[in-house]
Amino acid sequence: MPLSQLDTWIIPPLRPRLGLHAHRNGRDIAAVRIQKDTIYNNCDTLVLLTSYNSVTTSVLLSGTFRKAAEHFVNLPQSHNKFSVFKTVMASKQALKRLTKEYKLIVQNPPPYITARPNEDNILEWHYVIEGPPDTPYAGGQYHGTLTFPSDYPYKPPAIRMITPNGRFKENTRLCLSMSDYHPDLWNPSWSVSTILTGLLSFMTGDEATTGSINTTDLQKRVLAGKSMEYNTHANRRFKVVFPEIVEANIKALQNRAHKQDPEVAQALENAQKQRNPIAEAAKEKAVNLEDIDDPEDRIRAEEVLREMKQQEAAANGGSSPLYYVGAAILIIMLGLFMK
Repeated sequence: MPLSQLDTWIIPPLRPRLGLHAHRNGRDIAAVRIQKDTIYNNCDTLVLLTSYNSVTTSVLLSGTFRKAAEHFVNLPQSHNKFSVFKTVMASKQALKRLTKEYKLIVQNPPPYITARPNEDNILEWHYVIEGPPDTPYAGGQYHGTLTFPSDYPYKPPAIRMITPNGRFKENTRLCLSMSDYHPDLWNPSWSVSTILTGLLSFMTGDEATTGSINTTDLQKRVLAGKSMEYNTHANRRFKVVFPEIVEANIKALQNRAHKQDPEVAQALENAQKQRNPIAEAAKEKAVNLEDIDDPEDRIRAEEVLREMKQQEAAANGGSSPLYYVGAAILIIMLGLFMK
């Protein structure tokens, strides 16, 4: 039976330098030698390792499979039966197509876009979109993923954006005409460049879809200002896939404070300085109702406290009374000041 038609491989302990013996449904099928070309070109699914009679056998493969092999070694052995660990592979067509597209995108990258596959899985691509000028995303750096099916290019990928951006929910599949939400609209002639260019075009528009959110232009600009720092310090996958961009980001962050959009800088400063009204009230000199000499002021303060407590009880079940005590004190002091 051809290798590509095997549903599952079970690999017993290694035969002496001659290769491996494959079993399926309890019967011997073929004696095979596992080679790199065979793995990549002829089979969609391959079992990397197995445990038999408490003896763990490892097939140490380079590139795509090494991490999976190391992971399997740490799993508990299973009595006297075979343990099977499978890695789903890209089809020959998908591998060939994505390899070609990577070469093309390196030679001629689309404007504002960088993209590359995961070194350990060519079906998982990572992209970075630089916010175009004259848009709320200007200066932003947006990381996301394309997850291709094993039978690409006949089916579309799942599209996600990881960096907070104000346009899409983070780490959420996006419903776009070139995503896996609409396989009926997919055109196999479309490429990674086509997909990401379409994503950028949709991002700079205002059309709603599954996975999109509504924010103001100022909020988008604030997130654009934070995006480089997020990717550099909080986005683990970004740091693994784009180490050279991280290095450039660190230098840019050190020199960019004085070049920041004044309105965005003010919004960030205001957000950081936003203070709790209870804390603000606590800083004021405390005033007891009994200490208020003017009867009208005392009555007004009592009414304010009573009304605010009722509103709080209706909204939050009577929680946070200190908030309104502080607010009432501020109102009283304002009245005294005006007199």
